[in-house]
Amino acid sequence: MGKKICFLLLYILFSVGSMSQFAFPTIGARAGAMGGASVALTDFWSAVDNVAALQNVGGPAVGTVLKQTFMMDRLCYKTLAFSVPVSEVGAVAMRYTHFGKAIYSEQRLSAAYSQRLGNHVAVGAELCYLYCGTTDVYYDSYHRLSFAVASQMYITPDITIGFHVFNPFAVALNANYSLPIPSVVRLGMAYSITPELMATVEFEKNIYMRCSIRSGMEYVFLNGFYARLGFSTAPLIYTFGVGVERGRWSADIGTQVHNALGVSPMLSVMYSI
Repeated sequence: MGKKICFLLLYILFSVGSMSQFAFPTIGARAGAMGGASVALTDFWSAVDNVAALQNVGGPAVGTVLKQTFMMDRLCYKTLAFSVPVSEVGAVAMRYTHFGKAIYSEQRLSAAYSQRLGNHVAVGAELCYLYCGTTDVYYDSYHRLSFAVASQMYITPDITIGFHVFNPFAVALNANYSLPIPSVVRLGMAYSITPELMATVEFEKNIYMRCSIRSGMEYVFLNGFYARLGFSTAPLIYTFGVGVERGRWSADIGTQVHNALGVSPMLSVMYSI
């Protein structure tokens, strides 16, 4: 127990001291239950996370996500997002994500657009407003603009490749670059092995961290019911979860398990308008 508390204190101190992590988790409990691999998926939450997939969502939709990292209230992520098609091949979306409490918080407000180019390629771009602040009088609050670019390639009806880059120009929170915002590159593939079974794998490189490998599988065991599992490395985390789709509604529950710090449950709900 003492070891876990020590790890948690180090985690919190690192977040407050760095003032620039913006380590928002993979959007949606579906991908969260599959090791966090989302860049090649095409559901609503993956489309918000990788904007190139927006044009696959269909009609207007709205959703929310809650993640309780290590079951700690101060490490809670909350997201609200919606998407709207603007043509047969294009769509727009907005999302707002909040992490932390008043003593320290990170926020991200994004506007995104996706366009399909022919039958096999889609591209997207996202403009991001980033805020980082604390109630501690010894620290400042910071506001910055950055962006992300993304693409998806539909190799066959069963194979999708996704690519996403966040903050490609390494925008920092302050003028002297002592508080950097990470640039993150993700590349992944999703493969529908059968109509009931899908597998996905993803590589993520944060310029300040080791390369992470994420992988997961999803199985449709009943009409509209899903079972999922996966893992990610750097650090090693095991994941699992379930999901259900009924009419215009879908709900997913995911859990991520860290050997030292414990569990991080996730819940996401989406409604097609």
